[in-house]
Amino acid sequence: MFTLDSWLETDTERTQREYKAMRVYECNEAEHSAYALRDIFLDEPRHPWLPEEDGDQCWLPTRMLQLVRKLPQDEWLTPPLIGSLRKRYEWDIRPDCAYHVPLQAFEPGFRPSEDEETLATARHQVPVTSAMALYYRYRLKSCALQMSEGQWSEEHKSQMRHYGITFTESTSDLWCNVPKTFESWTGCEMSTIYSGDCCILAGVQQLVSIINDIYY
Repeated sequence: MFTLDSWLETDTERTQREYKAMRVYECNEAEHSAYALRDIFLDEPRHPWLPEEDGDQCWLPTRMLQLVRKLPQDEWLTPPLIGSLRKRYEWDIRPDCAYHVPLQAFEPGFRPSEDEETLATARHQVPVTSAMALYYRYRLKSCALQMSEGQWSEEHKSQMRHYGITFTESTSDLWCNVPKTFESWTGCEMSTIYSGDCCILAGVQQLVSIINDIYY
């Protein structure tokens, strides 16, 4: 339906062969990450023009590597602390890559101003970044419903989720974060919805199918 470069191709045997080769050669995590960014988490050409100049191209997803942004002090709020802080987190929570809709998708008047390892690390990146992304999506929707005097419908609730994926060599785990409640923010719940091995052909096929479903 949509002409996007981020759709995954169906050459799953090639993906399986690559992961099996990296296992045999005992490639490090950087090699696995580089391959995933080359053949699995694809990006779109960037279009820095205004909507009226380039039409729907401005709605294409933009891939960013190790996303780090300066935080606008008046808009960036820390998600509410739900329980006591039992442990200090000092991991690097930047995801290897993330997708977002660029500011060019919005009319100029609606654009905000903008300033210019290991398995354990990956599994700490996912809940932190997913919870933050989900909280801001929730906050935006809540504000919109308040302004329109609307209510949380079942469709709104079913769409309020965030997906994350971790790769450990050829093994992938897909996670989903959903809010615990919708009328007020009381935290979120993360669950594993898929685990597979890209050294196995069926695992590659299933992963490709799931990622394309999420993109859709």
